[in-house]
Amino acid sequence: MRKTISYLQWFYLIIGSILMFLPANLHAAEEERIVLESSMVRPFAKQGGTLKVDLGLSLHPFGSSTTDYSFACFIDGQETKTYTAADWGQLTYNSLRKIFYLPLPPDISLGEHKLAIAMRRHVDGKKIEDQRLDASFRVYRDTLPRQKFLVEHFTATWCPHCPVTILALEDVNKHCPDVAWVSIHCEDYYAVNGNETFRYINSVRGYPSVYADRRYFEEINSWRIGMAKYNENIPSQEIANEHYPRISNTPIPSLATIQITPQYTAATRTCQIKVDVQTVEEFEKVFGPAALTVVMVEDSIPTLHNNVLRHIISQPQGDAIQWDGKRYSKTYQVKIANNWNPQQIKVVAYVGRQANINDPNDDLAETYVTNTERVPILSQGTTTSISSISHKAITSVERYDAMGRKIVRPMPGLNILRYSDGRVEKHWIKELK
Repeated sequence: MRKTISYLQWFYLIIGSILMFLPANLHAAEEERIVLESSMVRPFAKQGGTLKVDLGLSLHPFGSSTTDYSFACFIDGQETKTYTAADWGQLTYNSLRKIFYLPLPPDISLGEHKLAIAMRRHVDGKKIEDQRLDASFRVYRDTLPRQKFLVEHFTATWCPHCPVTILALEDVNKHCPDVAWVSIHCEDYYAVNGNETFRYINSVRGYPSVYADRRYFEEINSWRIGMAKYNENIPSQEIANEHYPRISNTPIPSLATIQITPQYTAATRTCQIKVDVQTVEEFEKVFGPAALTVVMVEDSIPTLHNNVLRHIISQPQGDAIQWDGKRYSKTYQVKIANNWNPQQIKVVAYVGRQANINDPNDDLAETYVTNTERVPILSQGTTTSISSISHKAITSVERYDAMGRKIVRPMPGLNILRYSDGRVEKHWIKELK
């Protein structure tokens, strides 16, 4: 007679086979350990102050807890402070967030330093090191007045989620004069040469994306999903109050000031732009190699929005700065296109860490900006005049649809026409005859 095996017997047979290959002491195989889930170390700290450290921790395996641990902090190889359960309490298997301010040695020098944090458990009188965090930070002493906070906004006319971000930025722009907004169009009619470099330096993840002083934060980019609040008639000032702290709470000190002196000549539609930069003592030692980026933005473009990037005046990655003591100066010459309105154009200049775009190992996370300035090319109330009148026949040379795509013939809907004299006009075609 043939004997059959039930499903339950099969289950126990399989489990038993698995257990045969497991260590006799399962807990020993899954020994407790402190795991560093995430970390953020402020890139700058003031001499005589503290360094902010943000750790995301957990204790494994599931269900573990301990009070026998320590976190030893080293600066440049020298142990400066150790934290224990007396400071932080019991560690458990749940992820923990520990934010602390590490006191700096009183004699610490200006410039770059190395931080190490050893995560240790104490077992039978022995120190077992589970993990070690290594990071670098820079120490500064003096700062200069903050001029503007840079906001780089990456968008496109075809992007369905971009309008809400633009609404939020318009509110910030209206109520916060110390924010310099640069709206960088990508992959559409308004994209300018060099926008690819801007995207690469900022590691753009999609549209819209917003960066404050070249720092990406998910909470800033929550603007893209905030459409609902604009249906609630929330006041513009309240929207600005919500977003401004995320922009202005920068960990980057202001170590340089910028002066922009534009001189616009209406007859030739040219603008000479002189940029002067002044820094703190030992700037390069504290900040590292720096670059100056200069751009032009325009307001009031029909059917668009304010602060649209029109031209990258410097190199897209910035012009490397060669300091003359604490100063640097450079003059640029720009031709204003016929379809730009000089009364709506502003120059934005900012000093940031130099980015080596040809080196794949360059840490683009350190291309942060230390200060920004923005000025109009014309003083308020200045008028311009037409320098010359051309009697040549003016024809349309290119046509685009509402998504910024080039088309060869008129199409129903919005048509964008660029003419031979440089003008751009928008025409609405209801239907084709």
